[in-house]
Amino acid sequence: MKVSKWMAATIFMVVIACTAEQTESVSTEKKSVEHSSEEFELAPHMANLQRYLEKMYWSAKEENELLHEFYAHEIEETMEEIHEAGVMEDGVNISYNMMSFGIKALETYEKRIEENGFSDYDNQFKNLINGCNGCHLVSKKGMIVIQAPTVNHYSSQRFKKP
Repeated sequence: MKVSKWMAATIFMVVIACTAEQTESVSTEKKSVEHSSEEFELAPHMANLQRYLEKMYWSAKEENELLHEFYAHEIEETMEEIHEAGVMEDGVNISYNMMSFGIKALETYEKRIEENGFSDYDNQFKNLINGCNGCHLVSKKGMIVIQAPTVNHYSSQRFKKP
């Protein structure tokens, strides 16, 4: 059976997350006790991430570096809020997973965009969303699958450079 690169990467991330989840630091566990799912509503934050992700995608497709950087920063801030909130759901440390799958994948993505520009954008974007989908799998939310946008729903915003 032949395994594609992205499938191998996803499997690797799942294995790493499962292993890492067992070796969490005491401070992360302590934060988890301080915040319950009721205190920190995860869904609006995830919806913001998806919206920013799509806007970042369309900015890159128009090679608008400044707008792309703006949305990448908004994604990073939102991911950090989730990471710092100590969110536990169904026995899964969502905040820890956000660091392992989200923030680290975003850092890699940003580094590669900085190095190569938008020349290999579709692959870089696919790698980033593979991190999202890997996190969903280990967080018991595998039914949530992110993909590259196919239609720009933001007709009220111009993504081309001014």
